Amino acid sequence: MPYLTLESIEQTLRFVASVPDAEIVFDYGEPIENYGGNHRTIMEERSNFVSSVGEPWLSRFTPKEMHRILNSVGFENITDYDRSGICSYFGWPQKKPNSQPSPHVIDALLT
Repeated sequence: MPYLTLESIEQTLRFVASVPDAEIVFDYGEPIENYGGNHRTIMEERSNFVSSVGEPWLSRFTPKEMHRILNSVGFENITDYDRSGICSYFGWPQKKPNSQPSPHVIDALLT
């Protein structure tokens, strides 16, 4: 998602939602402005790097924004894994619970 415009994301989701019994899985990131301290610096550096190699991040969303977009095209059954959820899903250790901005993986189904 980060490499697509909002318009492209919405068009793609509408297309997928037009398929009976559709399911979509994708990742997205939260806005860099939501990160703090050293983590924000790291995210700014990554953003600058991917831009410098021709792949700028065009879209980043809060979970609330992403869920609104999915709901607007018909997806209602949404599982949104943040960093903690991703670690838990794969059985990876995590140093502490995370309530900070993070990468996300979405699994969304039509209802």
